[in-house]
Amino acid sequence: MISCSAWVAREAVAAQAGKKPLKGVQVDEELLKGLEIENEQDEDSWEEVTDEEQEADDVMEEVEDRRKGKKKRGGASTGMEDGMAELNMDAYDDEDDEKAFVTSVYGGKRPGGAFYRSSKEDPYMIDEEASSDSEDENDMVLRATDHMILAAKNEEDLSQLEVWVYEDFGDEGNLYVHQDIVLPAFALCVAAGDLDPRDTSPRKPMCAIGTFDPEIEIWDLTTVDSLQPAAVLGGYDDEGELGAADPPQQDGGKKKKKKKKKKKSKMPERRNLKEGSHSDSVLSLAWNWEYRNVLASGSADKTLKVWDLESLKCVNTLTHHEDKVQAVTWNPTESQVIASGGFDRAVYLSDLRSSGSGSVKWALRSDVEALIWDLHEPTSFLVSGEDGTVAKYDTRMGGGSDPVWSIAAHDKACCDLSLCASPRGRGLLATGSLDKSVKLWDLGVGGGEPELILSKKLKTGPVFTTTFTSEAKPLLAVGGAKGELLVWDVRSEESVVKKYPDL
Repeated sequence: MISCSAWVAREAVAAQAGKKPLKGVQVDEELLKGLEIENEQDEDSWEEVTDEEQEADDVMEEVEDRRKGKKKRGGASTGMEDGMAELNMDAYDDEDDEKAFVTSVYGGKRPGGAFYRSSKEDPYMIDEEASSDSEDENDMVLRATDHMILAAKNEEDLSQLEVWVYEDFGDEGNLYVHQDIVLPAFALCVAAGDLDPRDTSPRKPMCAIGTFDPEIEIWDLTTVDSLQPAAVLGGYDDEGELGAADPPQQDGGKKKKKKKKKKKSKMPERRNLKEGSHSDSVLSLAWNWEYRNVLASGSADKTLKVWDLESLKCVNTLTHHEDKVQAVTWNPTESQVIASGGFDRAVYLSDLRSSGSGSVKWALRSDVEALIWDLHEPTSFLVSGEDGTVAKYDTRMGGGSDPVWSIAAHDKACCDLSLCASPRGRGLLATGSLDKSVKLWDLGVGGGEPELILSKKLKTGPVFTTTFTSEAKPLLAVGGAKGELLVWDVRSEESVVKKYPDL
């Protein structure tokens, strides 16, 4: 299944146009230390065995040695080793007859004349043909017209971030996976940005990932084959000490022998959280559009946190929600105003410039699934619920005010909302639901209820993510339970073109 998706800003992608991605196979030194400690602890883990069990083990070892051609007789080697010595395999390539055979068969004025010092000397070799390796490298190079899409894909035993590239050829496009990143846990949310905490000056494609773990990983999308993120916000500190293994005991005077246990993973007794960290799963992320070093996160621990990516520290924690914080979004014109929605059936509006709590609340009829600002009316926000409803609220009417409109958009939970960013497509809203449908709506400009333009099932199964690109072109990324990402150019639909002829 694809649980979430996000488009990377075109400016960040264009900055990498024509550049080959870096190879980033890196090993976390702390991880290696942890593995060494685990191995040492496994060596110290013992269990008691009887003489009969040890004798059976010795018999099995003897059978295995015989199978491998070894025989323990006073330290003497087996006949197999003597036979290998007689063959004298080390001198096999030194026989003159073999050299004469090669020369006579393949010919040439000099010994081995059929072998060339370089491919340029061989008339049957064509140097101009590109190798498959070079072709693969060229496929990794981005163009200025390319779009980059992030999609979190979760399977039974694997979670990964797939980085897709949509090649825009005008009337048609091509979609392929540029790279994938293995994640430590089930991915729940993703956000795109352009600041690398290790070097904040250049703009480059970056992303933040939230999972069932209480940490947030920041990944560099210009590097492929990385084994570790560029930075981690929050999460667990030192793993703590494992409990000491019980020493072997004597029982009934029987002779006991120690035997090493098979290696198995152990959970530490204590896991200390880093200062300022979430204490539960990270459900939502939002990268600030003006302050490149600011990231907001909502969690199942009922808190909303604001992070500074330069210091990798939490700089603000809001605790007004009474249940899981499912959605967070920055206002598109006021970069210090943030809205959040949760499973407490409430949306809060917070101004981070206010020294006090400064939060305004709207009570809803169901748990919040998705929350976005109206790009063309930034004083209003749209919210979808678990009951399939979609509603619009005007913040100028104050907290607790009634919605401007509310519609039963879907029969089941409406998991995602997205507005077309193009001014020519003003009011074009996409919704995705567990009822397997994607719907396009016209919000109009008069404040009336939305008009349904189109309802379509794209064979994604239950839909979890529907996201318009931030560019003028109306491309909609759709993902769902079947695990395939689709990019839909909604201008291919006659009903959309009829409603928005200039789109």
